[in-house]
Amino acid sequence: MTSASARFTESEVEDAALEWLNGLGWNVAHGPEIAPHATGAERATYTEVILERRLRDALDRLNPDLPAQAVDDAAGKLTRPEGSTLEAKNRAFHHMLADGVTVEHRSANGAAHRSPSSATGIPPTTIGWRSTSSPSSRASGSGGQTSSCS
Repeated sequence: MTSASARFTESEVEDAALEWLNGLGWNVAHGPEIAPHATGAERATYTEVILERRLRDALDRLNPDLPAQAVDDAAGKLTRPEGSTLEAKNRAFHHMLADGVTVEHRSANGAAHRSPSSATGIPPTTIGWRSTSSPSSRASGSGGQTSSCS
């Protein structure tokens, strides 16, 4: 019996996943298009998984009544989810995407508020989801997909 990895290359799986995500409304791009120092650069380094400018723009668009500090707090929580293990951090991140991020802020009159910053039920084209293939997958055929939330 052959293993699954012998039947499909990582690049084939990546291409299929990118096609599937595109069909769901994600904006799919090749990593070099948004790479550091590229004309359309959206990240400073390849280690940046979340495209922070897109994330902040989406939070502003989805939560127009939140003050800038509350949007900053929501972005901070999304980019640094709590948890002592990768699994715990992934669960926390998923929970925030599905249920919203609660942020505290003060209104102009000084009253304290707790507001959910949420993307629940919003189509991916509105949020600005982007999935990219890494340069290594195109150069070596070895995969390396990155999904970026914004």
